[in-house]
Amino acid sequence: YDPSGYVLEVAIEDRAKFSSIISALKECQWIDLATRIIYVEVNFFNPTMNTYLVGHLSFEIDTTGLVIPDIFFQTLLLDVMSSRRQFITFGLECAIFLWCIYQANRWRSDLVVTMEDTGSIIKWFLNIWTILEIMIVVIFLWVFSLHIYYLLSPHRLQLLNANGKSDKSDPLLSTSFVHLGSLAYRYTQNQLWVCLVTFFSFLKLLKYMKVGRAPRILINTLQYAATPMSVFLLMFLLIMSGYTIFF
Repeated sequence: YDPSGYVLEVAIEDRAKFSSIISALKECQWIDLATRIIYVEVNFFNPTMNTYLVGHLSFEIDTTGLVIPDIFFQTLLLDVMSSRRQFITFGLECAIFLWCIYQANRWRSDLVVTMEDTGSIIKWFLNIWTILEIMIVVIFLWVFSLHIYYLLSPHRLQLLNANGKSDKSDPLLSTSFVHLGSLAYRYTQNQLWVCLVTFFSFLKLLKYMKVGRAPRILINTLQYAATPMSVFLLMFLLIMSGYTIFF
């Protein structure tokens, strides 16, 4: 949908005033047969956790008159450096960033050795642990860049009044609506990437299970059965998908 349309800001502190405004909108037929979609955006603040909850609600009206609702909420932490734990976390991220740079530099020497031994670098890329390590480093570098971009975001710094220009009036306590959707999207995406790289990092711990005899037998068995198990899971997925679509 194009950005054209009508916008109305309604305060939710006074329930009676809120209900009267909604009733007035109904009486003046603010929504008519030409309306195709209605967006509702609302912000909530949790002082205990120092987090914001950004709500996105949409009601799409089909040409047949069918209303399709969609509700989506995102959490947001503006002051990401407000506690000692967060400073420690950021310090660990910087240490991991240096480790990723070291790993990328070490790959170059590994490629040279592989080229001298086998005459090609393809074997180096066929190692599953190498692929997993590359994924961890690349995703973490992406996560770290997103984190730095979020920390230096002008919109976030303005809302936090980091430069001291809004000492007399808090930007978040304004009479007009403060749009936090873009910041919430960046923060949520960053957290999802963090979860993904953490999951891959735990998978890498399986590499060190070969130290013990019993875990080594299990790892070797899983490596041998990886291809047959993948084929079986694919067939099982196709059968279940077909059953779902048919019934």
